[in-house]
Amino acid sequence: MEANLNAASGPDGMNTRSMKFHKLTGNLKDFYAVTVSVIFKFDDTNAIDVNCIDMQTNF
Repeated sequence: MEANLNAASGPDGMNTRSMKFHKLTGNLKDFYAVTVSVIFKFDDTNAIDVNCIDMQTNF
């Protein structure tokens, strides 16, 4: 994800179907978003090892 953002020279550089790129609306109308995966596991009642990963390059 970070590599894609660094390589992009504008919004079109992030516009890939697999990342579900989209422009936001309302108060966030100047922003764009992509879908990411947040992974974690539980240690009894607490979430631990929380990470945001790029599923395209990690799996």
